[in-house]
Amino acid sequence: MTGFNQDGARFEVMGADGTLTASQEKSILEKYRADRRESGVAEADKAWLQSPLSAWSQALEQAGESECGGPGKQAEAPTSDRCMSLAQMAVLAVLIGETLPIRDGLIVSLIYGKGNLDCPRLLDLCVHPHEADNVTLLCDILDSAFKDGDSHPDLPRCRAGLALLDRMAGIMRRGHKAQSHAVAAYTLWWMGGDGAAAKAEEALADDAQCSLAAIVLNLTVHSILPAWKEFG
Repeated sequence: MTGFNQDGARFEVMGADGTLTASQEKSILEKYRADRRESGVAEADKAWLQSPLSAWSQALEQAGESECGGPGKQAEAPTSDRCMSLAQMAVLAVLIGETLPIRDGLIVSLIYGKGNLDCPRLLDLCVHPHEADNVTLLCDILDSAFKDGDSHPDLPRCRAGLALLDRMAGIMRRGHKAQSHAVAAYTLWWMGGDGAAAKAEEALADDAQCSLAAIVLNLTVHSILPAWKEFG
């Protein structure tokens, strides 16, 4: 399985068993870090994220359709896989462990319902996380999960995201799965809480320092629910 960089050059990123080896992950990270040094953080992030985020956004937007771009049954994991290649999942799985604003962007894309956050806006949120408009957007969306009882999860969208996150975690080696599991845990909490604690514990078993997973676990331990379920 091949991957890509901002110049369109191809390089091997997948092992024979469908997971990244230590040397393959190191290769991706070294190239990503070098590109950030040479091109600047924002320019390099934009180049690396353009393809994976486009596929991710398409998979979420087409949730509930049997094929990307066509009507049909509710989306399951195979449909998400057809929208997003293993190479794209691999790159995104590595980058959310390296650059947390990218991880936060995935969370926002899952909380927002269909049609509310297109790929260019999501890309800008991940690439320029400290710009005022993006800080406000991130804070408002995350805050609404706790305060806005009228804000409900888009269940097909969330399920499609969970399918992709599960594949992303499966691509990574032990000790490198935590961020994919943590985003999934937050998504499960947003959907109503079922399975959120178990997924958060899975993330913490992979990386005991994963703060997002610890937050989700704390929410479940104290029975703190999203506003739509608490007050709706």
